[in-house]
Amino acid sequence: MPALIDALDRQRKADTTRRRVVVILAGVSLVVLLIAALVGYPSWQKARRVRQVQATALDKAPALQPLIERFGMQFVEVPAGEFSMGSPQAMGGNDEHPQHSVALDGYWIGLTEVTNAQYQPFITAGGYDQRELWTTNGWAWRQSKNVIEPEYWGNAQWNAPDQPVVGVSWYEAIAYTRWLARETGLDVRLPSEAEWEKAARGTDGRIYPWGD
Repeated sequence: MPALIDALDRQRKADTTRRRVVVILAGVSLVVLLIAALVGYPSWQKARRVRQVQATALDKAPALQPLIERFGMQFVEVPAGEFSMGSPQAMGGNDEHPQHSVALDGYWIGLTEVTNAQYQPFITAGGYDQRELWTTNGWAWRQSKNVIEPEYWGNAQWNAPDQPVVGVSWYEAIAYTRWLARETGLDVRLPSEAEWEKAARGTDGRIYPWGD
């Protein structure tokens, strides 16, 4: 379901400007594959890489501190600018055409999907019982199905602390981001299609995040 921040140049001009952080949750169809940078690393190298990512984010965007230090999240910056959204005519499906240029403000986006350990505080804090966190349809869905946790929360195959939280509906993802926003004072939300595509593909027209 993988964890936007207001336009970067505006925040740099005013320390009081609130920034929006995209929280990418495991239910999103595409994992933002920036996590590929950690695949295959020995554990000590992963830990060092995590510390480097967190230090860089805190240096550039101190407002992220509550998410980094309290919830152990990691973020990367996606600078403002244009990118090519969609696929060339000879590739992809009909819903990916025509490829076109999209301009976005700068934002910070979660390096990995939200983990079970990062989602746990939402459950512990009673997030599933707080009506104000849910959309109208989401609350009706939660009540009708008596949902109190993600679908696979009790499944040992999927519930290790560092595994991405899975079996999470869009309703739960929205409630979680609203809870994070309330807890941190940041404007936390899910990414738009354009935002996650730019974060995953980059600005150089590659087909896959790791290259063509």
